[in-house]
Amino acid sequence: MRTSSNVATVKIDISQMAEGQFAGLTYFSTTTYSLLGIKQEKGIRTLVYDNNGKDTSGIRVHGKSIWLRSTWDAGGISRYAFSIDGKSYQPFGSTYQLTWGSYRGDRIGVFNFNCKEDKGYVDVDWFRNDYGK
Repeated sequence: MRTSSNVATVKIDISQMAEGQFAGLTYFSTTTYSLLGIKQEKGIRTLVYDNNGKDTSGIRVHGKSIWLRSTWDAGGISRYAFSIDGKSYQPFGSTYQLTWGSYRGDRIGVFNFNCKEDKGYVDVDWFRNDYGK
C-alpha cells in the first residue's frame, strides 16, 4: 500500500536456528527483491541486508529474539530497521525502491530456509502491518 506512512514489523524467535539457516523479512516482485534477516554460519548469527544479490553484513545477534521492520512512504521508498529489545529500532542497509511487475507490486513476506541441511527452525511470534491514510 502506498499511503503516507506504512510500517511492517515481525518478531522472530531465533533460538533454534541451525548452521546454514537464514530467516527474516523480505520484499519481492518479478523485477527486484530485498531482505533483512539473520544468517547462521559457523555458529554465529549475523544480521544481513540483501538488495538484489548484494549482501551487507551487520552485527552479531546473541539474543533469543529479533524484531525486523520495514517502513515506506507513498513514493514507495522502503527502509529496513532492526531491534534487539522490541523498543529501539536502528536502520540497516540502504533504501529500497518498491517496484511494479507482472500486474503486482512488491510483496512483503517472512522467509526461512536452510541450504545446508534440513535442520533448525524459527518461531514467528507475530507480524504486524500498520498503514496510514
